[in-house]
Amino acid sequence: MPSDGSTGISSTHYLSLPQRVRSVVGELRLSVNSGEFAADGQSAIDVSLQILGQDGQPLRRAVDITVEVTNGARLQVPGRMTTEAGADAADVDRIVPATQLRNQDGALRFKVLAPMQPGDVVLRASYEGQQVQLKLAALPEARDLFAVGLVEMQAFGKSADASALLPTQQNDVFDQEIKNWRRDFGNGKSAVAGRAAVYLKGLVRGDTLLTLAYDSDKPDLKQLFQGVDPQALYPVYGDSSLRGTDAPSSSRLYVRLDRRRSYALYGDYNTAAGSASLAGYSRSLTGARGHYEEGRVVANAWAARDTLRQVVDEFPARGVSGPYSLTNPNGVQGTEKVELLVRDRNQPS
Repeated sequence: MPSDGSTGISSTHYLSLPQRVRSVVGELRLSVNSGEFAADGQSAIDVSLQILGQDGQPLRRAVDITVEVTNGARLQVPGRMTTEAGADAADVDRIVPATQLRNQDGALRFKVLAPMQPGDVVLRASYEGQQVQLKLAALPEARDLFAVGLVEMQAFGKSADASALLPTQQNDVFDQEIKNWRRDFGNGKSAVAGRAAVYLKGLVRGDTLLTLAYDSDKPDLKQLFQGVDPQALYPVYGDSSLRGTDAPSSSRLYVRLDRRRSYALYGDYNTAAGSASLAGYSRSLTGARGHYEEGRVVANAWAARDTLRQVVDEFPARGVSGPYSLTNPNGVQGTEKVELLVRDRNQPS
């Protein structure tokens, strides 16, 4: 597919010659009306999937084609309900991973809904070892500058004899006390505390998208890529709303600048994002990262000051689903990764 986002067409890739010979499907063809869309969770790309038989004609028999998308994108099938998880109602076999769409007349038409975060989206269709895929680009959403913030102050004091009172406990005065900036007076009889928080997102300097979040009272490192738990503050019922984390950072500050496919950020990130190489370095960190992509030129750089230690546990396949015991149970949530390694039976190491 051209890198400029024009209509792309991709043909079948066969995993082996025997699979091609015995398969009723001779060729899969994917085509899209555009290779780019805004990363707003709503924009869509129209997709046409042709299923041809061994004679090169549209296949007129029922076969289930596996369709999958990556990076948080979703499928939308005409006439079927699409939820936060994707086209669940259109999946004819929910046991098999991804979405199974049934062919009837040699063609399938559906939409790919954009993710909430910019990045590459891989659209893949497969059948019995045959597969075809396209790479789509979710670009930063062009939106007007929006900002919201708050400044909070707390003050309390006591005049009674301290010896006549029970020791105070955490959150005795307020439901949620400010902890990071606080000043005590009169040997602890009075205190003031303050907090400032801001969220800002929008276009700056032409086509550059700025995302900034800061909270002076954010707790210390407990979990990377932590999102907002709606049940912790208010109940949310099933209304098909989309939930996403726009500023993932275990630090008090998150800032990101996007320009088309390039970006620079400070916050939580994965060093191997978009790479599935066995020899790649994959860590989840809090720090600075830069990504530049223009045509065939791609460059990445990152820097972090980290006190965490990476621990790797490997479990041989025994045909069970678990549970599996880790050698270090005190890991930081959000840093875990699960990788499937397929080894040669005659040369396992």
